[in-house]
Amino acid sequence: MNLTDAAGDMESRLRPFADEMHRIAPGLLNRCLSCLDLDVGIPTMLVHGDFAPWNVRKTSDSGYVLIDWEWADFAGLPMHDLLHFHFSESRLLDRGRGSYAAIQKKPVFKEYLTRMGLDTELLPRLAIAYLHERLESYFKYRDSAAISYTLNQLGAVIDSL
Repeated sequence: MNLTDAAGDMESRLRPFADEMHRIAPGLLNRCLSCLDLDVGIPTMLVHGDFAPWNVRKTSDSGYVLIDWEWADFAGLPMHDLLHFHFSESRLLDRGRGSYAAIQKKPVFKEYLTRMGLDTELLPRLAIAYLHERLESYFKYRDSAAISYTLNQLGAVIDSL
């Protein structure tokens, strides 16, 4: 997948919410999309889609297993599940203390990219792509707290570039 193409897809999916988003965070959508305007090919992969602490179970015969696969995608972006786990845990369990700044300090995120053979400089761009996807869902479900958290995280990612 090309990041520029992914940005175009995200823009069209967020278009129904563009006016509301601009009212809440003027110019943020355009800033995010410009960060993704890179002619860089990214491999796609199977993602769980809702990889979070409450979807991991330990069984006596299989060890740890993932449940709730209804959001799975065979053409997902790298880091999606790892970012989802981190941001979900941060937003819901530690009241936002584990923000994007915490991601930058955790070696697992850059190690993941290195092991995938990807440039670690892609981390903020993949975080923007992930957060955009979540933002669409939060707007659809009118989750104002999640929208606010996600917009703050998007701003933090852009400010880090």
